[in-house]
Amino acid sequence: MPAGRSTPPRIRDRALGGAAPGAWFAVAVVALALFLPLASITLPGFQVQVVHMKGTPARSYVSSGEVREVEGRVKFSLRPDADGERTPVNVAMDDVREIETRWTLQHYRDVFGDARLWRVLRNSVVMAFVGALAALLFGLPVAWALARVALPGWRFLAGLALGPAILPPFFIALGGVRTLQDTLMETFGWQGDVLQVAVATLVFGSVLYPFVVLFVAPVWARIPAGPHEAALLLRGRRAAFFTVVWPRIRGPVLAAFLVAFVLAITDFAVPDLLGFLQPDGNNAAPVFITDVRLAWEKEGNMGRAVATAAPLMVVTIGLVICAAWLLARRAYVASESLRLRPRRRGLARPAALLILAAVLAISLVLPLVQIAGWTTSGESSSAGTAAATERIDNSGELFAFTAALDATAGIRAERTRWLQIGLGAALVSMLIAWPLARRFLRGGPGWRAFVWVAGLLPLALPGIVLGIGTIAFWNLAAPDVATQSLVRPVLVLVARFLPFALIACWLA
Repeated sequence: MPAGRSTPPRIRDRALGGAAPGAWFAVAVVALALFLPLASITLPGFQVQVVHMKGTPARSYVSSGEVREVEGRVKFSLRPDADGERTPVNVAMDDVREIETRWTLQHYRDVFGDARLWRVLRNSVVMAFVGALAALLFGLPVAWALARVALPGWRFLAGLALGPAILPPFFIALGGVRTLQDTLMETFGWQGDVLQVAVATLVFGSVLYPFVVLFVAPVWARIPAGPHEAALLLRGRRAAFFTVVWPRIRGPVLAAFLVAFVLAITDFAVPDLLGFLQPDGNNAAPVFITDVRLAWEKEGNMGRAVATAAPLMVVTIGLVICAAWLLARRAYVASESLRLRPRRRGLARPAALLILAAVLAISLVLPLVQIAGWTTSGESSSAGTAAATERIDNSGELFAFTAALDATAGIRAERTRWLQIGLGAALVSMLIAWPLARRFLRGGPGWRAFVWVAGLLPLALPGIVLGIGTIAFWNLAAPDVATQSLVRPVLVLVARFLPFALIACWLA
């Protein structure tokens, strides 16, 4: 090549002879945290355990969940009856002839034949669809404000606008639910499932709108000046938007909607919390993913949990792939001089600041202030019964976190444990995301395919599925690893939040 010109990065990396050890370490961690747990829960969806009894006539029982052998007894449960109640069975080991594992599609037949699950799925789709629309309603004005208006302290405001994305949806719901519920009940008189869906919509919108900003704002900031100015002069502002701006941002807008829908439909914590906090304490609109958790936790039936989650995962994976394809088609303008300049005069700046203030007040300020209001220094009191839990008088000092921690037994140890888990997951995620992002940019098609899968799959999977898969894998591979250790939760969080680490490293 001519002097002074270097070999392109992709060619240079190939010439160095394969991937660095860090990349292979990242592959091993991704396999341990993501692919092996998923493989561990694939088989239980097609298996049932059958207990064959001795005697004449011979009897056989199909177990609903795991068959356990405890102190010479065999314990299991029969499949739920019409009322949804399981029948526990406890027989002597000597009366059991054989415990057989049988391959079957029974779990999937039960799921697709359960009319209640279809009603619950409808609740989930409605909440997720309207929640994704709310995310667009919140996110598009914020994306416009950050992309098209020259704001003072732009970087700080952009960081604040993306702030709700780093907070758990449960945290946002817990902080703002009372105010939102009271406002909706007093204004519209809503109750029951309508109130639950409405509050869930606002919560999902306030939590997921940063994805709209993240996907749409970079494209909106790169609108070519020439075509826009020509359309503006010839046909007006409306035509300029629909002929120049909208064709460039509609792909990211639809991609953001799909990602918000997927994240909302795979979340069970927010709808469950909102149902629990209903004025009458009735979870009027249970969601689909809650049945996955109940089948695993309450019934101990991993096969039923997997069969319940599998059809949903097929749909969500397909939607995430569509979102990635739409984002890959984004049009960027390389030259700064060709971009449409952001607005500096008129009402644009006050309008943008007002939009940011309104959205941040709902999504960030309100939940934080409400939760800070619970951490008071008032004296703790009891309801007077053994079953009652301690509460804190709200007449104390705001932000008195020490008093709140002192009033809850064991919370300090739990806080320390979760800080360790979070720091460990963040460290491991970034350690493996950096070499993977480098392979994605400079490696061959095999590396790019691997990073695409590792980055997209966790977005489409319900967090509860990753948790179940991790427990199943470690129970098979290394049952001696204590459940109290940090290994399992760290790996779950590494898999769950790997897409965000990959995006950060890719941008860098």
